[in-house]
Amino acid sequence: MHRGFDTIYRRIVDWEWYKDIPVKTLFIHLLLKVNHKDGKWQGIEIKKGQILTGRKNLSFETGLSEQQIRTALKKLESTKDVKVEATKGYSMITLCNHSLYHDNNPDSNQQSTNDTTKEQPRSNQGATTNNKFKHVKNEKKKKELTSESYQIADYLFSKILKINPEHKKPNMEKWAEHADKMLRIDNRNIQQIYRIIDFAHNDSFWVKNILSTQKLREQFDKLVINERTKGIFNNNQPIGAEMVPFDEQ
Repeated sequence: MHRGFDTIYRRIVDWEWYKDIPVKTLFIHLLLKVNHKDGKWQGIEIKKGQILTGRKNLSFETGLSEQQIRTALKKLESTKDVKVEATKGYSMITLCNHSLYHDNNPDSNQQSTNDTTKEQPRSNQGATTNNKFKHVKNEKKKKELTSESYQIADYLFSKILKINPEHKKPNMEKWAEHADKMLRIDNRNIQQIYRIIDFAHNDSFWVKNILSTQKLREQFDKLVINERTKGIFNNNQPIGAEMVPFDEQ
C-alpha cells in the first residue's frame, strides 16, 4: 500500500545500526508507520511518533521473524531509539528521536512551488488549485482510516493469495474503509476479525465466498455462528495475527 510519501534525512546512513539489516528494516518501518500527529484509537491516546502494534503484526508487515523483531527492539531500546510499553494484548512503541530522521522543513520545496505557480497562466492556476483541493481531500480521507483497517485488508488479501497467487489486487483503500466500519461502527474486536478471517479460509465453503472485506463484514455474524457451531477455535484465541506483548517469553 502506498499512501502519500514521507521524507527521511540522509543522516540515517551514519546511524550505528544502519548495517544491521533486521534492526534497520524494523526502524525504517516504524518511521513510516508511527503517527505523524496526535490521535486516538478506541479511547487509547496515540501521540505523534507512537504506534500501537504487536510482535506478530510487525513480523507480518516486515517479513522479519518474531525472534528478529524481539532482538531488534531490544537493540533499539538499548540505544534509546525506541521505548516499548507492553500492555495486555498490544504494545505502544515510541520513537524517541522521531524528528531527527524526518525532513519537517518544507521551506525550500514551498518556495519552489510558489515560484512555479507565479509563472503559470491563470487557467493553469485554476486547474492546479482544483487538483490540490482534491489531493488534500483524498489525503484527509485516508488519514481518517486507522492503520489497523489497512492491516486487516492486507491480512485478508494475504490469505486469498495463498489460495490463488494470481488473484487481482483490489482497491486496498476501499477494503480498508469496510474494515474501518467493522471496527468503528460494528464495534468488532480486531483480534476477533483476524480469527474469523482465519476460520473462513480454513472452511471449504467460506474460503470461496469471503473474497473482500465488504463480504467479510456482511457475513460476519453468520461466520461467528458457524465458527462456534463447528467448534474449530474452542479456546477463542486468534490465529496467526494475534497481538502478543513484547515482554512475553
